[in-house]
Parts: sequence; C-alpha cells; structure tokens
Amino acid sequence: MTELPAKRGCHAFLRVILAVLLVVALFAVTSPVFSQEMPFTLDFEAGDLRGWTKTGNAFDFQPTLDDNPTARERGQPSQHQGRYWVGTYERYQGKRGQKAGGIQGDGPTGTLTSVAFTISKGTLSFLVGGGSSSNTRVELLVLEGTSEFSERQVLSVSGKNTETMTRVTWDLAPYAGKRGKIKIVDASSSGWGHINADDFRFTSRQTGTADGPARPQALIAPSFLKVTRGEKAVFESRSTHDPGIALRRQIWTGPGSQQGEGGVFTVATDDLAPGTYRIGLTGLGDHEQGDKASATLEVAAPAYRVSLNAEPTKLLKGQTVRFRAVFVPELSGVEFLFTFGDNTESGWTRDPGIVHTYSSSGVFSVSVAVRYRERIIAGSEKIRIQVTEPSVQSTLSLRANRQKVRVNERVLFNATLSPPQANAQYLFSFGDFEVSNWTGQPVSEHVYRKEGTYRALATASVKGETIAESSPVSIVVENIVEKPVARIEPSQATVTQGERVIFASRSVPEGAIRERWKGPGNQQGTGQQFEVGTKQLGPGKYRIVLEVHDRHGQNDRVEATLVVVSPPPATTAPATTAEPKRFTLLMDAQPLPARQSENVTFSARIEPGDETTEYRFFFGDGNIQEWSREARAVHVYAAAGSYHAFAAARIGQEVVAESVPVVVSVEVKGGKQPSRIPWGEIIAGLLIASGYYVFSRIRKMRKKLSATRSVLHIRPVLDSGEQDILGNTHIGAGSGIRLKPVTDPGEPEIETKGLLTGDERRDNA
Repeated sequence: MTELPAKRGCHAFLRVILAVLLVVALFAVTSPVFSQEMPFTLDFEAGDLRGWTKTGNAFDFQPTLDDNPTARERGQPSQHQGRYWVGTYERYQGKRGQKAGGIQGDGPTGTLTSVAFTISKGTLSFLVGGGSSSNTRVELLVLEGTSEFSERQVLSVSGKNTETMTRVTWDLAPYAGKRGKIKIVDASSSGWGHINADDFRFTSRQTGTADGPARPQALIAPSFLKVTRGEKAVFESRSTHDPGIALRRQIWTGPGSQQGEGGVFTVATDDLAPGTYRIGLTGLGDHEQGDKASATLEVAAPAYRVSLNAEPTKLLKGQTVRFRAVFVPELSGVEFLFTFGDNTESGWTRDPGIVHTYSSSGVFSVSVAVRYRERIIAGSEKIRIQVTEPSVQSTLSLRANRQKVRVNERVLFNATLSPPQANAQYLFSFGDFEVSNWTGQPVSEHVYRKEGTYRALATASVKGETIAESSPVSIVVENIVEKPVARIEPSQATVTQGERVIFASRSVPEGAIRERWKGPGNQQGTGQQFEVGTKQLGPGKYRIVLEVHDRHGQNDRVEATLVVVSPPPATTAPATTAEPKRFTLLMDAQPLPARQSENVTFSARIEPGDETTEYRFFFGDGNIQEWSREARAVHVYAAAGSYHAFAAARIGQEVVAESVPVVVSVEVKGGKQPSRIPWGEIIAGLLIASGYYVFSRIRKMRKKLSATRSVLHIRPVLDSGEQDILGNTHIGAGSGIRLKPVTDPGEPEIETKGLLTGDERRDNA
C-alpha cells in the first residue's frame, strides 16, 4: 500500500520532534550541573543591586568596584569575582568624584535582601568576608506558609575578620521545593562591623543514573583576579568534595607555559606583560570522569614613574640642551619619546638621554613619555627651557690632556672662553652622565670608570645665562691593565736624631694600588704617606721600603735612604757678672725717750723689699735678738742711760745691710735722771760710730774689688811695714788703716783713721 505524501511529511516531522526531545532528555540525565535562573543579580556585574531590597544606609554605595582594599594598601586583597562585589566598609563605585580606596567605615548599618525564589536540590556557594560577628552575616531564609513575613533563618555564615573573601557552599537538599530568600546583614557599627559578599551560584546535581556515577564539578576561586606585574597570583580549586564525585586529580594551566597540579596554583607574573590571561583547571574523578573550569587573570602595570632632567635650563639660541629621563622601577625594553616644545619630537628611542638644539628663542615646555610593548605606561611632568638671543657672541673651546686613556686614569679638561670674561662660570659634562659643579675655574678633571667612547662638553655662563658651549671632545677609554710602578719622595732624607720624617708615595697608577711601607726598627705602615720616628735610632743609614700591589696581582718595590745624624753639642753661654744689688736698712725706736723697765719697740724696713729677708737687732746694752724674719722687736732696758741700738739684715746667709744706730735715752722710772754729762757714753758712741763707718767702707771696697778680682792690701797706720790682710785678720783697737788696690798702683791711697772697739771687731769680722 502506497503511503500518502502528507502522511509521510507528518511522520518525518514527528521523528524530528522525538529526536530533539531525546537529546534534551539525555542532556538532562547526563549533565552533572546546570545553573538555576534567578530573578535577581547573583554576581553584581551589572554594577547595580537589581532584584535586591536594601534597608538602612550600609548599602548606599554598593556594589563596590574592583579591589578597593588593595587600592588603599590594606594588605588584604578582596579576592572578588569579576569587577563588582558587595562590601559595606567600601565607598567606591567608579563614579565621578569618588576615589579608589575610599571608605564609608563601620558606622553605617542595614540589610540587603533578595526577592523570593524556589529552592531546588543542589548547592548554593558564594564568597564571604568581613567581620566575624553574628551581626555581620549572610543568611538563607525559608518562608513558612503563604505569608511573605513568616521567615525562618535556616543557614548563616560570617566573615573571619579579613577583607579577603573565601567561598562557602551550602547544601540546599533539606529545603528543596520551598520558597526562600538570601539576606546580607550589617547590624554592627563597632570594629569589623561590615560584611563582604559576591558571586552567588546555584547548582543542581544528579547523584547518579542508571548509566553510571555522577560526574565531578570543577570550580576555581577566584574566577577573576587582578594583580600588579611582579606579584604572585594564587588560585584555589573549590571543586565538589561530595562522596563519590570528588576530584581525584587537578591539573592547572597558566600563561607562559606555567603548569601545576594540586588544590592551589600560583602564577608568576614577573615576565608577563600587562594584559588578561586565562587560567585553566581540569579535574578528574574516581571513575576517570572529569570537568573543566577556567578563571581570568588580569596583570596590571606597576606604578611606573618617569622624571625629566635638563642641563642647562637657561641657554642661548643655537646651543644644546642635554635631557635625561629617569624611569622607575626598572623595566627592560621600554622606549622614550621626548617632546621638546618647539613642535619637534625625538621619536621613540631606548636611550634615556638625548640632546637638542633650539633654533629660536622663547620658553619651551618639555616632557617625556615611556611605552612598553606599544603601550604608554608613564609620562613626566613638563619642565621649562628658556632660550634667549645671544647679546655677545662668545666662543668656548675645550681641550683634554689625553683623548685616549685607561680605565680609572685621570683626564684633565681645559676650557678657553673668547673673549674672556672675568665673572664667567664653567660646567663640564663628561659624557658618562657625570657633570661637574659650576665653577669659576676653566679647568676640571675626571676619572672614567668604564671603557668606551665618551663625548665631553663644556658650557660657560655669566650671571646664570649661558653664553657659550664648546664642541664635543671624544675621549676613548680602554680597559688596559697597567703594571704599577712604585716611587718614593724624597728618595733620600737626612734628619737629626729625634726628629720625624715623612715619605710620600708617588706611585702610579694613582688610586688603583695599595701601598705597604717598612722602615727601621720594625716601623710599618700603609697608605700614601709613611712617617718615621728616629728617637730610638742611632746615627747611621737606614732603608725605607715601599711595596705596591694592584687588584690584578701585579706589584712593584722601591727603596729610599734615611740618614740619621747626631744632634750638635750643646753650647754654654758665657757667664756674666751681675751688678750686686744694693739694699738700705732703716730702723726706728718708740717711745723716745724711754723709761726704765718699760717696753721699747724697734721697727726695721729694708729697701728694696724682699720677703726672704731676716733681721737681727742690737739693743746697745749687750743684748741681741737673733736672726728672724720678724722686722719688729721689743726690748726692756733694766738701767737708765743712753744706748746705741742698730739692726742688720741678711738674705740667705749674706748680710746685705745695716741700719744707722739709734740713740735710746732711758730715764729712771718715776722721775728724771740726775743731771750730769755722760762723757764715757759720748766717747764710746764716737768710737762705735767711727768703727761702723770704717768697716762699712771696707765691706763696700771688698765687694767692689772682688768683682774685678783685685787683691786689697790693708796696712795699719801705726805699723811702718805693710801687711796683707786676708780672711779674718785682726786689727788692733785704735789703729789706722790704709786701703790701696794692687791692680792700680797709680791710685792714691785711701786712708782712714779710727778707733775700733772689741765688739765691732768681733761683729764685723
């Protein structure tokens, strides 16, 4: 029987429908996980709170954009998924006027509640962080009956006092088929009084079918991570651990051929360019069934900075400015673009230093940009360059004493300004990014530390205005090892015993060698100078040895000679005869006249005064007060009469002066003495006075003659023959004496005549 065409078309259509239904059924049976569609946002990636109802003010600035804790250098990355998340401490949504890292603090409180939904079998997982108090939590509410207000909390979780969120998974099987809500609560204003939440995920899972066991599920946390280049990026496997479907093996793949196994995968970003990378995870279960998951890693460029330096900043038209960019942190392969402000640019170059000549006068703003792999990553602030018209055309030439030198060898530069200007200042640029200070001297020296070819320049300025710049001079620096040569200055030194002498090293190459000295008597030293002491050395010749060494093991040795001579003999100054010092002794007595048996006070005074003077008093009645430094004496006369008292003075053991006698009249106690002429006393007084005068003259003559080494002859008048009187010669009382210096026969004889008493002979001997 032939089948009608219409019927055949109907059968074909039914077969297609059945095939589609079969595929859907098979997919539903074998698919391990599928996401449940919800009437509210689960990951906040739209940047709003659609499907959620808020109370209070804690959620006024939610959701939060990017890793805000890291932006304020909190040290606890949020580990959120995607770009947006909920954090009631934060206040940054990327809106105008807001600043990354901004906060609203723990003060605000409130709740955020989702719309009601039907709970299905499976799990609910999400990220949670913030405070650990029960007042900051995420909870699951189950609606009892038909009323929207009969809510019962069945599950709840809080943070762990950290901004970093971790994933939590709830089993929803006990509440399957019921109506429920998710509620985020911030009911605390104290420390850690805030809650973080993100990335709510509902999953439904078959535990097994007739065709075989259920397949495991692979999950990565975080699913999105942003780090700065150079930081470590850490991903964790948050795969299902239910019995029978747990992952037995976890295999990771990352950027740049980075791979790993296990529950944690760390990605190094040092060699990664800023950009977005995929992190892959393959999980295998107990029955070799597997699942795959992926996450996104965003590597951001670090906070690169570049600054621009220029020398000089004030110059004349036609002169050259040297620019140098300083870029931090270091990054290999960056390029620089200099914009000179006169409508010219340098073009992209890897050289951070460049020179530019301005052909017109004016003030120019100069900047530099930095790029890495065709992407601009930093730019400098603008600096101002002032270019003026030259008032006087000056020329500056530069010469170097050597244009081919070795490493660490000094080069002397000499600049010549024409016409000369007395107040000109000079700046030397040596071509190795080293410059001198401004100086009034047109000379400078420099040591190049690395081999290469350098272009040195000199600039002259007057009152801060650049007037001339020299043409560059090429300096070729070669890394040739020069053998050290030891030299000592002086090569020979002669000193007197006891003096110190300094030897200096004039070895070459200067500054690249070590000096070691050896001298007499185990004296040693290092450095460019060596001081030798000769106090312990005897007269003679000694060797001074200098050894020099360089860092290449090369050395040299040289000797110098030290001659030590004896000191000259000490000379004795000729003795000089000092003029003898003359003293005068004065004496006074009180009261005068005195009374019998009453005190008489004698006072002596020597001129010029001397603190070491000793005094001796003669009271005239046979009593004497012996030598003492006391210039005052008290005496009592027992009998009435007239007494001739005097005093003598000595310094050391030499008598230097005697006073003129003082006549002391002593009256009878209670009345006057009988009136009589004391002829005996008068005669005795005359004799004493004459003797004192004679012996005073003799003493003076002896002192004078002793100074001239003369011999004094004394002849008594009563004796016709002459007699030399030396030492303690006794002269009879009443004798006359004649004095005559032997050294001068033509001198008239000095003759005096007087009577000497026995007491005077004894005292003056």
